[in-house]
Amino acid sequence: MKKKLILFGVAGIVVLSGAAGLYFFPPPLPSFWPFSKGAEEVSATVSGHETKTPEHAAAEAKPKHNTPEIRQETHDEPDTGEDTGHGKDPEGEVHSLELAMPRNESRIIERVRKLHLVQSAAAAGVTIPGFGQRAALRDVEEELGRSDPLKLTDQELQSVAVYILSGGDPELVEAMLVKLPRSNRMHKVLEGAVAFSQAKKEDAEKLFADLDLSDYPRTLSARLALAQAQLAEGHDAKARRKLLMIAANLSPGTLVEEAATRRLIAFFGSEGDVEGFLQWSERYARRFPRSLYTSEFEVSFAVALLRLEKENGKIAPARIIGILGRLNRASATRILLKVSQKAAIAGMRDLCIDMTTLGLTSYNQTGEIDIRFNLYQSACTVVTDTQRALDRLTSIDRRTMADDDLSLLDDATQLATAILADNIATLEDAERPPVEQPEVGNDTLLASVAQQLETTKDALNKAGQ
Repeated sequence: MKKKLILFGVAGIVVLSGAAGLYFFPPPLPSFWPFSKGAEEVSATVSGHETKTPEHAAAEAKPKHNTPEIRQETHDEPDTGEDTGHGKDPEGEVHSLELAMPRNESRIIERVRKLHLVQSAAAAGVTIPGFGQRAALRDVEEELGRSDPLKLTDQELQSVAVYILSGGDPELVEAMLVKLPRSNRMHKVLEGAVAFSQAKKEDAEKLFADLDLSDYPRTLSARLALAQAQLAEGHDAKARRKLLMIAANLSPGTLVEEAATRRLIAFFGSEGDVEGFLQWSERYARRFPRSLYTSEFEVSFAVALLRLEKENGKIAPARIIGILGRLNRASATRILLKVSQKAAIAGMRDLCIDMTTLGLTSYNQTGEIDIRFNLYQSACTVVTDTQRALDRLTSIDRRTMADDDLSLLDDATQLATAILADNIATLEDAERPPVEQPEVGNDTLLASVAQQLETTKDALNKAGQ
């Protein structure tokens, strides 16, 4: 058992009480479950985990089909109480599916289970030598190709739905649906999953519209919720938030939770909700610091942080430092560089200085990384500390810099030079005999200063274009 646990990179404690094990397809959710259609805010408290795996290898290429990503399950019941609308961060450990699975399941269920575990391992930052996601998908396809749809059980059809929402081949399942009677309760679910996988948004929305998630086991419900959340993007923010929380909280430790959490970070950033953004960013950093999809988190986090700082004002630096501190060094450095660069270009001086200072003090490195942090910090301080900024800019080694950074370096240097030249000209003018000038009121003087500051800001912004 321990060997299997290590192999799949699942950090968890298996709890089995008598005959009550954890199954890949547990019984449907109870009737009081609040996730059925029309339910209001949802917040499920489930078991979580800390990833404790070595540095991951390069991520395997993603499936070509339009499908969400995947994970594991828990037997804990949800906390249905109201909260702030941000959901609750699960604590504790995830129970291992690998050790609690029934041993006599059908080959279809077994192969979908392996696919599920491979994708959950990816969320933990683990690749399995000799057996990746493509191989797992291929194994399922081979088994489905030998199967008669009319003889498949309800649980096997549920596993087919999980497969298609996990990057499976929609054409294979579409061919199966021709033989499956429409009276079968899984027909509509499978048809909707195929439409979603083929990016037929309107068809998928119609087929998923009346689904009651409480009718299906959590393994499938989580994937259906994630698919529905993607369909709701752009036209129903409240439904999208609820569905993403459902997906995340029904599937702790899996790729579904990882994907839903990333989307919630972007969602709260676009909605201007600082606390929601911070809570879900902290959850992601704590639970998935080595995910093979961390690069997508980095983009979502950086974009949301920049938007929120610009529209809502300064975000508590301690919270940002705490989030970055849970990530691996390379990931935190990439985020700091991205945010610093964009902040310098946008003239967001305080954020730029905070991020570059953190980069130079806590993530300082030799070579290109430090050069970039120095560039962005100097560009941010051209107006307030011109001479020092110019000295730093002119000392930067240009040879290893990317084109966009070279452009920023040149424009910031020109701006600093112009500011200093203007100051010298002003001093020279002060030494000449005074010339009578019309009296200037305070309002006019303030307007002139404001215009100069605006011109300087425009020049800084232009530097990044």
